Amino acid sequence: MMAFSLFFSNSMCSPRKAFADLLSDEEEIQELRTKNSKTYQLSNGSFKCVVSADSIHYMNSDGEYEDIDSSIIEETTQQQYRYRNTANSWNVFFSDYLVNQDAVKIQNADTSIAFSIQGGNNQYSVQKAEVLSECELDYYSEISKDDRAVVYQNVFDNVDVVYSARTGVVKEDIILKDGSSQNTFDFAINLDGVVAIQDQNGIAFLDSHNHEVFQFGKLYMIDANGKYSEDVTADLHCEDGRFFVRIIANESFLKDVNTVYPVVIDPTITITGASNTYDTCVDEQYPSSNYYTSVNLWTGGKTSNNTMRTYIKFDIPSSVSNCISSATLKLKKNAYAAPGIKAYRVTSSWTSSTVTWNNKPSFTTSGATSTCSVYSGDWYQINVKTMVEDWKSGTYSNYGFLLKEPSETNADQKTRWYSSDASSPNKPELVINYVGISCWYSDSNLIGRRTNSPTLWYSKLNSNPSFMFVTGMTHAESQWESALGISINSASSATSSSLKYYGGTKAEIDALGLFPSVPTNNLGLTQYSYSQWGTISYNGSTKTVMIMSSTTGYIVDRSDMGTNNYKKTCTHEFGHALGWIGHPSPSQPTWVMQQGILENTVLAENEKKHLLQAY
Repeated sequence: MMAFSLFFSNSMCSPRKAFADLLSDEEEIQELRTKNSKTYQLSNGSFKCVVSADSIHYMNSDGEYEDIDSSIIEETTQQQYRYRNTANSWNVFFSDYLVNQDAVKIQNADTSIAFSIQGGNNQYSVQKAEVLSECELDYYSEISKDDRAVVYQNVFDNVDVVYSARTGVVKEDIILKDGSSQNTFDFAINLDGVVAIQDQNGIAFLDSHNHEVFQFGKLYMIDANGKYSEDVTADLHCEDGRFFVRIIANESFLKDVNTVYPVVIDPTITITGASNTYDTCVDEQYPSSNYYTSVNLWTGGKTSNNTMRTYIKFDIPSSVSNCISSATLKLKKNAYAAPGIKAYRVTSSWTSSTVTWNNKPSFTTSGATSTCSVYSGDWYQINVKTMVEDWKSGTYSNYGFLLKEPSETNADQKTRWYSSDASSPNKPELVINYVGISCWYSDSNLIGRRTNSPTLWYSKLNSNPSFMFVTGMTHAESQWESALGISINSASSATSSSLKYYGGTKAEIDALGLFPSVPTNNLGLTQYSYSQWGTISYNGSTKTVMIMSSTTGYIVDRSDMGTNNYKKTCTHEFGHALGWIGHPSPSQPTWVMQQGILENTVLAENEKKHLLQAY
């Protein structure tokens, strides 16, 4: 599309820097927080939205989102407890010894569930998991880095119990150190405001409205080599008015000569509605298994043998416009093979707590991304801009990404990643940079931006010493470079420039044959081509963001203009070339982007802000 406006040009060019990428200064816009995202305004006026596949905020009593902090701190108000999680919509408390009555209590509003182990030792009091840092076993090495975890050591001979406070679950790991460890564990349960029921889906705890508040999830156990079994039972029973849960791990699995210790038994308690983590992996070797609460995601392996794939979904806030500059999926590798994964668009719905290899959703290879690349250290990145744009535009429904190796032909090509259940700052995230509109000062509903480094060439067509064209152009460059945080490259010729300007009399400009006949009262003109990038809603109206391309313009040599008039006119026209489409309202008579022979040469803060937000 071709449009016309006032514009400028120059005869001589000095070397210039490339487009500046000034994204280091960030300020969070707390009003745009969602349960799973933060949005920042960058120093160049654009926005960055960082989305998690898990909740990162909880809503406080004033209806405001606050940061979830699952790290373990000392409890100072309830004497019977040593530790608790820091900040969430619910709390978990840990007593000194797991054999104490109500040793672990999970409080959610006016309901709670508390439990203690039966018949155990009180040889060692509870400690933060960092105490395990000198243990050489992989499990202990990993958990010792998790500031959300506590450990009860030697609760039974060769048995430790670790609890970690996640976003929406309390994960319990019963660690059997060797084959002599017992396989049966009894817990006394104390309930407040809830009742317990057991069905084929597990054990649930319901409030007075019959709403589920807590859930005892599906159990499994895994050995040090990743050998996996769901042959673990949890049975609820009542004795003398008290509830008990008995956990039994299959003895055959534990005694198998191929089982490598330690073995971790995983019963997890979910705080219903507190969070919905949307990432997990599926495993061809264990096709009916679900890994919802695992701190790991996996990709790789060989088809019809040991293939593993990861599913991950991000709920993108409505505040993200469809004018997206970039969208990057970032994941941190935990161990094993260097990855070569791509992201594929999932085409049907799935639930992270129930998806398995057997019921995994469909996906399409059409529009698959390029291969992941190293971002920094163990972090990898995937460009997912096209998929995110398609979700925002409504072209496709957002069912998330499938992450997998493209060929899946190598049984040894397996990569372990950190999941959203891992401790911060290891969690996956989707980073979306976009243009948003926070103010509007133009009489047009269009605004433009240049996505490539501008190259400028200009030519003065006469030697009139009072025609301050070059001075005006130099001033214009300086004003807009400062306003937008960009640098403008010089071009050696008109053919190598994206911005071309001529300065001369009406007759000299008409003689070029590049423009319509110059009107007698014209000060300058800008001709530019553009294409539509996207639309943004602002105060009930639709604003369209354009991508500016080739531009040609002129400044007229007039006897009624002085130095400041030329500075103002050149800056005005250059603003149009960079995307300031239209003009301010008449109530802003001193603005540079206002029409007319004026002497205001310095851009007003709000007219800078207007165009800056498109960059």
